[in-house]
Amino acid sequence: MLADEGISGAIGNQDDVSNRPGIVALLSLLHEVDAVIVMNTSRLWRDEQAKVFITREIRKMHGEIISIEQPRYSLYTKDPQDFLYNSMMEMLDTYERMCISIKLAQGRATKAHKGDKPTGVTPYGYQYSADKKHIVINQQEAAVVRRIFTMAQTGNSMQKIADYLNADTLHTRRNNRWTKATLQKILHNDFYVGTLTYQKRKWVGNHTSIISKVQFGKVQVQLQKRNKLLNNKK
Repeated sequence: MLADEGISGAIGNQDDVSNRPGIVALLSLLHEVDAVIVMNTSRLWRDEQAKVFITREIRKMHGEIISIEQPRYSLYTKDPQDFLYNSMMEMLDTYERMCISIKLAQGRATKAHKGDKPTGVTPYGYQYSADKKHIVINQQEAAVVRRIFTMAQTGNSMQKIADYLNADTLHTRRNNRWTKATLQKILHNDFYVGTLTYQKRKWVGNHTSIISKVQFGKVQVQLQKRNKLLNNKK
């Protein structure tokens, strides 16, 4: 059985199909099979562009799609009633996804309003608690964050900070070497002073700050000075 675990069926354009290894494998096997069996066509696509691309490839090989939940579905049907039925099924599926998306967005906004991070991974220096309900400090990473801010506050360049950390074998969370871009993201992230940002709005977060607002402000001043000097040299 081929599957794309945790990957959206909305590819956006045909180039994005490479991000779905299950679909890539399926399309490469079309010359060996007569039909593709799915629980529902929504397992193959989630938008019209994906639908057009995938059905076109299956048609090229004179294949068929067999849907367990849509027994009347066919790529080659000319019956207007079947066309209407299948179209309504897909519309209902789209409607359901939209309702779920709205509920998720509302839930995230509510969490942010309460000061809790609504979604996504934690910034470097933090981690989720064992019950996944709260964000707590990762002491080992937090020590690196404090070192980064201290070095930036004293006027060290991004490259110098990166070289220092890499020489000390202090790698990122994904075990990569530090880069100027990674450091810039950390130094500009006010999550470290207890601020929570969601959909361009800011709240006081429930997480514990790693950096004081005073130090964060001083670092921003240093970064602005360094950027001004670099721009003047151009």
